[in-house]
Amino acid sequence: TNSDLGHTHYTKIQEEGGLVKRTGRLNQDYNKYKTISERVEQADQWRKIQDHKNIISIIDSSLNPEPYIQMERGDSTLKKWDLPIKIFKAKDILIPIADALEHAHERDIYHLNLKPSNILFKHGTAATSPKPLISDFDCGEICHPMSDMEYKIDEQYAAPEQISVKEYDICENKIDIYQLGNIAYQCIIGRPVNRPHPAGGIRYNSPPDLNPKFPDALHRSLYPKPSERFESIK
Repeated sequence: TNSDLGHTHYTKIQEEGGLVKRTGRLNQDYNKYKTISERVEQADQWRKIQDHKNIISIIDSSLNPEPYIQMERGDSTLKKWDLPIKIFKAKDILIPIADALEHAHERDIYHLNLKPSNILFKHGTAATSPKPLISDFDCGEICHPMSDMEYKIDEQYAAPEQISVKEYDICENKIDIYQLGNIAYQCIIGRPVNRPHPAGGIRYNSPPDLNPKFPDALHRSLYPKPSERFESIK
């Protein structure tokens, strides 16, 4: 199986005893951006926030004899859930995830690639209130200038400033706020707020054109301009 984690191309994914081990090699297409050693360095930074109960733990990582990252295995992902779900059930997911992001932000660590496939669950299904966990922090940015970032993002969940870098100011915590709001929107409405425009690309309205069922209290998280969003996750 092939999977991209940051800029390391993983050739094997092994699951055993509640852990997942991703073993890989450098994807030459990304040579000009970041090296495997920087990926492992980011994994070391990730460890600084994994004391939070809603952040997946890295068990081990190394460059030799071949690069690998070993981490907790989730039982499912939000991507596999049948959405929308009731607001009370969405809160059971969103509040712990928001708390985990706040924990990371207080340590100057930002995800920047939050999407349903990066929200994992342990011990249960949608019917039994499983524990939500954020995964793949090293797909985002850890204390590096935004201008240096080069990574794959899913436009359905990307903040406007990740798509149109020249049009909007960059503020890393506001990106995570937007992406969390987008996930909340999908949980409650059933689809991400970002939708492809018939002419191509993503179009952002200000104020955003949101389904009236989406709680007013969360609208600010989805404003296109970072300055108009909430100042923090708190």
